[in-house]
Amino acid sequence: ISHPEDPFVFDIFNSVDKTTPLRTIAIPASLASNPAERGAIKLIEWSNDNRHFLLERNLADLKEFYVIDTLDVALSVNVNRLTGLKYEKVTLNDKRADKLFAVTSEGTVLRSIDTKAKVVSNPLLSGITAYKTFGQDTIFYCAVNVVTKKVEAHIFSGQVSYLVREYPESSECILDVAKYDNKWYFIIASKTDTKAYVYVDPIINGESPSVKAVLQPNIAIDVDRPQFVTFSANTRFISVQQGKNFGVYDNELKKKYQFQLDEEIPEITKARWMDGYHLALSANGRSLVLDFDGTNKQALAPSINDIEPLFDRDYVSLFTLISVEGKVAITRSELVAPVIVK
Repeated sequence: ISHPEDPFVFDIFNSVDKTTPLRTIAIPASLASNPAERGAIKLIEWSNDNRHFLLERNLADLKEFYVIDTLDVALSVNVNRLTGLKYEKVTLNDKRADKLFAVTSEGTVLRSIDTKAKVVSNPLLSGITAYKTFGQDTIFYCAVNVVTKKVEAHIFSGQVSYLVREYPESSECILDVAKYDNKWYFIIASKTDTKAYVYVDPIINGESPSVKAVLQPNIAIDVDRPQFVTFSANTRFISVQQGKNFGVYDNELKKKYQFQLDEEIPEITKARWMDGYHLALSANGRSLVLDFDGTNKQALAPSINDIEPLFDRDYVSLFTLISVEGKVAITRSELVAPVIVK
């Protein structure tokens, strides 16, 4: 949790081992360019070693990205400074702290970065507007065609780029990819469209029906102007969301669910999967949890709007952020009552 009064100071809370005391780390000012400028801080993602996280800092004239080492902050890396480039987006490659993908601010060129070897690749793809990676060498992405000006969705695999779908000029794409029952599911939508489309195993053994022909989707999920697409923790369910409107597809039963929440949910509020079967979000000052089909909605602990509720690994404890006398506090609520032995 970043301190509001000093965004370079973080409190780290162990949600698994509740006996571990709160730990505070301070990022050295020398790591940042123009440290006197506060800039908005955003935690992008944790690495798979639970030691590093990727941090984005928005300044007046650039975005700066850091890989933070929580055990030894002196080993943290300023990605911009390391590579000498400005970036619009940076993500971890396969959740590894030393391997990154990054889109440059100029030319929207996608490159890979090895922070340990201090190596930046030649441009992999250009015109990138959105991307999602899986494994270490496959990329699901949207890019602007310089000739037609259309926004095209592609799968880049084995050094070959396969065309998946086309959208009108200036379309904003959202996409995700996951594996379920040994099949790859690719989901894509445009924020101005009325559906999200799912492609199941579009590339088999490195081959596709055509590199240039648009592929036909296997599934369409109806949601007007979708803002978010996500997979459940077990990847069985696919959720498409626009504010309080949801479309969910069950990969196992091949069944669709459409529902609308009673609460007014801002478009920027993203519902996240609590586990394999439940969605969670914060609205109207409380954390909400509901089943995959919109039923069994429960209002739980108080929570700051637009900040998602968090759960421990066993879904026994709920963690939320609340405002107390102008400050932010983290609270823990036990979801399972203790067993009393007489």
